[in-house]
Amino acid sequence: MKIAHIVIVNSHLSGLCESARDLVMAERALGEDARIIDPKKPLEGDFRGAPVVEASFADECDIIINHSGLVGKGLDDTKKPIILAIHGRPRNSFLLEWNKKVPVYTILYRRGTDPRYVGFVTFWPEHLPFLKPLLPRDLHCAAPPVNLSEWVVDGPQHNFSDHAGDINVVVTDTWRDEKDPYYVVNAFLLFAEKHPGARLHLYAAPKAARGYGLLMHILRERGALGEVRGYVNNLAPVYRAADMMVTQIRCASRTVREALACGCQVVMGPGNDYTPYTTDAIDVEAFAETMDQAYRERSEAPDAMRARNRQSAEKHFDPAECARVFLKLAHDALQG
Repeated sequence: MKIAHIVIVNSHLSGLCESARDLVMAERALGEDARIIDPKKPLEGDFRGAPVVEASFADECDIIINHSGLVGKGLDDTKKPIILAIHGRPRNSFLLEWNKKVPVYTILYRRGTDPRYVGFVTFWPEHLPFLKPLLPRDLHCAAPPVNLSEWVVDGPQHNFSDHAGDINVVVTDTWRDEKDPYYVVNAFLLFAEKHPGARLHLYAAPKAARGYGLLMHILRERGALGEVRGYVNNLAPVYRAADMMVTQIRCASRTVREALACGCQVVMGPGNDYTPYTTDAIDVEAFAETMDQAYRERSEAPDAMRARNRQSAEKHFDPAECARVFLKLAHDALQG
């Protein structure tokens, strides 16, 4: 079966792009001819193991999996059956439209009425109740993938250098309207009161934003601010070097998957079984206590904690399991 994945290729800088690549490689490992088409720019070559081809492949493929939108190159006029991979969080999609940026919410609804779409796949069961009103038909859930051969426990560790603390906590989430690290930064400040010398390192941090600069000033004033950087090409060494990664996210976001695959302790929002350290970050005192528990248990048995986190990633984020959901939908659609 020939499968065209429509993906804007932006290596290491987009969770959507990396997840789509993981899916393409998994489908190819299962014997399917899966390739990527970049709808934004003429690109042909190798995307770290996933072939990127010209848009003409869309004419010869059997089915299209749409990740980034069928925009340009005649892709929007295709008559091929399409599966929509829903990478975004529903509330973020809603807010993008509410704030007059991109009408993603309406676009999703219209996809549900387009007969070319033969299936819709989210990667998070938590999102199903919010997507069903928009997409009442053919809605499915697949395991969120991460390349378990690239994101591994053993490997180079990042050197925090002059920014290092006695305890190194990292935040790697992007700052968006529907989720930002505000709560976990404040939880860290409480954690640092109990653990003087702890430092918070922020990646994918904005260059400047109102209020954000003051928050960084407060961390710096208390000697708790570590490394602050924008997007980083490869966070695996950071996760291996960190004592923990903290996020308010409840679902298995890309950062959660990558961190656990590297054996990092993860403290995140409640309602999942990826890690035992789950607390609603709005309750910053409780979240700080959970951070303390995660740090203590890692200190007592670092190898065991790394192994447990890795096992969680292998159990929940296997790209092959994700690929099988998409391939079944594709086979069913083509047979039908």
